[in-house]
Amino acid sequence: VRGQHAEAIAQLTEALNRDKNFFEAYFRLGLIYRAQRRNEEAVTNFEAGLALTRDMRWQKAFAFELADVSI
Repeated sequence: VRGQHAEAIAQLTEALNRDKNFFEAYFRLGLIYRAQRRNEEAVTNFEAGLALTRDMRWQKAFAFELADVSI
């Protein structure tokens, strides 16, 4: 939100090192990478998170972001 992308990436990566199933961290990383126009990394994170969640609302959010970054 405040443009502190490097710090956010470091914290989210640490969270994923502790819990590989923390799908929301993949979502947040995808958003950061998309904002930085690092589309391949964004797609990788959105796909990883989508594979982990069974919640339809989150699946829709991941699908929307994947479609947006893939255009």
